[in-house]
Amino acid sequence: GLTRQRVCRYPPIRLRFEKEAVKGTTFRGQKSLKMVTHCERASRFEQYYVLEMLAYRIYNQITDYSFRIRPLDIDYHDSERGKTDEDRFGFLIEDDSDVAKRHDLKKLRIPKLRSTMLEPALSSEFALFQYLISNVDWAALSGPDPNECCHNVKLIGKKELEAGDRVYPVPYDFDSSGLVNADYAVPPQGLPINSVTQRLYRGYCSHNATLEDARRKIVALEGDILALVENEPRLTSGSRRKALRFLDRGFATLKDPEDFSEKITAKCRK
Repeated sequence: GLTRQRVCRYPPIRLRFEKEAVKGTTFRGQKSLKMVTHCERASRFEQYYVLEMLAYRIYNQITDYSFRIRPLDIDYHDSERGKTDEDRFGFLIEDDSDVAKRHDLKKLRIPKLRSTMLEPALSSEFALFQYLISNVDWAALSGPDPNECCHNVKLIGKKELEAGDRVYPVPYDFDSSGLVNADYAVPPQGLPINSVTQRLYRGYCSHNATLEDARRKIVALEGDILALVENEPRLTSGSRRKALRFLDRGFATLKDPEDFSEKITAKCRK
C-alpha cells in the first residue's frame, strides 16, 4: 500500500459510504472499503492487479481467515477537465472487522506479540501460502509503527486476550510478491534474496509441528488453485502462462519431501 502511494498515478483509494446512501444495496452496513486500482495506464499494470486479486482468491481456497474481494470495472472521471477515462480493472477488499465477525472474533490493535501467540495451524498455512506466491513483504509480530502491529497483516482474536488465547493473522497487499512480479517490487533490505521471484520461507520454528498438515492441505488444493489462474478471463495468455509456471515451481517444492525440508522446515525463523 505505501509503495503504491509513492509510485502509482492511481494509488489505492478508500471509499467511504453514507449509511442512508447504501441502504438496501450490496454495500449496506459498510462504512469504508479499500479499493485497489490499476496504478498506471500501461496494460501490464492492470495485469499486476489481476494477479494480486488471484492471490487473495488463492488464500480464500486455503482458509476462511482471509480477506474476500470483489472485482470491479471502474470509470474514472476527471471533474476538473470533464473527462472520463475508459473502464479499468480494480477490486474492493473486505473490511477486517467483517473477517473477524465471520469467526465471532474482534479485530485487534496491539503493539507487538510473540510467535507462540499466533494460532499455529493457521500460521503454517499463512507462511506456506506466502512462500507459494513468493511474498516476503510482511511482518506478523511487529510493524513500522511501534504502537501497532503489523506490516501487511491484520490480527483478529478475542476482544480481551487471556493467557493461552490465540491470535489469527490475516494477510493482505500481495503486489510485491513474485507471483505479481511488479516492476517496482524489490525485496526488503537484509534478506538473502535479490529478486521478489526468489522464494524465501519466513515462517516461525514455533509452528513447525503444524507444517506437515498445512503442506498436505495446500498440495491437495493444487488443482483448484491452478484452475483459478487458468479460468481468469482478465489475464492475457502471457500472464497466465507465467503465473502457472511460477506456481508450478512452488508446488514442486511443497510436494518434494527433501526440498520441503531443506527450503522450508530448515529455514524457519527462531
